[in-house]
Amino acid sequence: MLGCNKKANIVWKGMWVAIVRKIWIHRNRIVFKNGIVDCEKIFYLALIKGWSWVKFRTRGILFLMSNWYMHPGSCLKYIV
Repeated sequence: MLGCNKKANIVWKGMWVAIVRKIWIHRNRIVFKNGIVDCEKIFYLALIKGWSWVKFRTRGILFLMSNWYMHPGSCLKYIV
């Protein structure tokens, strides 16, 4: 991403992977276990996975999960 530092780019790539993975898992649940489509659940689970990944990859993050949930783009500015 333009205008982001190296760590922020890594985090954005990790978020992309988290979202695609959660969509894929949800899709498999629908196809193979007769699940129902729940876009909000996919989004929420992807945010949690992304938060966990960010917390692991960057030490000393200064924002809360609630901030990440509401404004993930703004939180990336605080990643050094």
